[in-house]
Amino acid sequence: MLYVPLANTPNQTFSIVLNGLDYRIALRTIQDITFMSCWVNGDLLFHNQICTPNNWVNHYDYISVNGKFYFRCLNNEYPNYKSFGITQSLLFLTPDEVEKLK
Repeated sequence: MLYVPLANTPNQTFSIVLNGLDYRIALRTIQDITFMSCWVNGDLLFHNQICTPNNWVNHYDYISVNGKFYFRCLNNEYPNYKSFGITQSLLFLTPDEVEKLK
């Protein structure tokens, strides 16, 4: 499990290498709801997926062969940039880690 570093800003785009692949992540806040888009090696993986507390961001296994993103949130609060890195974390789990949780 890898922690993805997030800034406390409402709209952010950044690149990170996870599990040997180059990910570009965009987080957008619209009316206090966080949406995430993700590209892997330049190819769109998913776009404007709503982020919910203690849940997978990308729910579908067929687009997550290299791993899945998960928002961990205390008190079941919806992901919000004001709490990133404080009570909320974006995690990346490898396929093996995802299988162990099923």
